[in-house]
Amino acid sequence: MAHEIKLLETPFVAENVMAEKYVVVELGTNAGEVDLPDGANDKPLGIIQNTVSAIGQAVNVCIVGVSKGVANAAISKGDYLVGVVTTGRLATAPAISSTWTGTTASTEHIIAIALEAAGSAGDIISVLIRPMLLTH
Repeated sequence: MAHEIKLLETPFVAENVMAEKYVVVELGTNAGEVDLPDGANDKPLGIIQNTVSAIGQAVNVCIVGVSKGVANAAISKGDYLVGVVTTGRLATAPAISSTWTGTTASTEHIIAIALEAAGSAGDIISVLIRPMLLTH
């Protein structure tokens, strides 16, 4: 069962409607705003803890600790996770292959590590928020 240990949660202003909680957000256009991921290689900030029905409303973002997160598809325990563009749901980052030569082929902005498995899209799991950059 998903649980939370939020060490740092801070309020921001929503740049758009956020109809689903426990999804990834990035910094918005203006200071103090957050937005759902809207392009490749967005830099994730944290996971929202409430829904927002209108632009300009307050949204709480967990940026340090263990949070609940919504899966975009099946996830294995221990997977590095990224935010899906437009929804912010969590997906497994591509794995580094055994034939990797060290040449940068892709950059993934990791937001968290799965602390438990998700069987399918929409499952809520516990994740350790740990932003990092994975280049492969």
